[in-house]
Amino acid sequence: MLKQILRYGIISGAILALYVAITFSIMDCSENMEGSQIFGFTMMILAVAPTMVLAVKAYKREMPAGLGKSILLCIGVGFLASVLYVIGWAFTHHFIVPEFMDQFMALYQKKYQAGKMSKEDFEMAQWMADHYHNPFWFFIFTMVEIFPLTIALAILIPVILKYIPQKKS
Repeated sequence: MLKQILRYGIISGAILALYVAITFSIMDCSENMEGSQIFGFTMMILAVAPTMVLAVKAYKREMPAGLGKSILLCIGVGFLASVLYVIGWAFTHHFIVPEFMDQFMALYQKKYQAGKMSKEDFEMAQWMADHYHNPFWFFIFTMVEIFPLTIALAILIPVILKYIPQKKS
């Protein structure tokens, strides 16, 4: 199982890290942050889901596994991919878009002043911005972006694969 976690987690994480570096190299923090977030989460799913499918299929070829082992395998792939995403984003944030949080907060300031954001939400965003340069909080904030998504995929994909009829070879 460890072999598949390492192989497919690294593949997935590398795709995510490259996606982040390339995307932030060519985009600016525009007014359409919501559109960028939707695109970003779509890319996360497209980077992680296929590698989880391949990991489960490869593991089952080597050793028939039940649903529980398949879910654990996918959680491992998702965790490793998430950690590599955090590393990729740290590199991108430090070298490509060091001004990202300032631009992000400027957008939130406009939303708040326009009445499109509650005071509590703005204060939470400000707290996050104040703590974003601390490596511990940076890791937590960035991990929270992707790891819950990978957990959902880690449960969903093995369940779907269990009920899709497999070809007998």
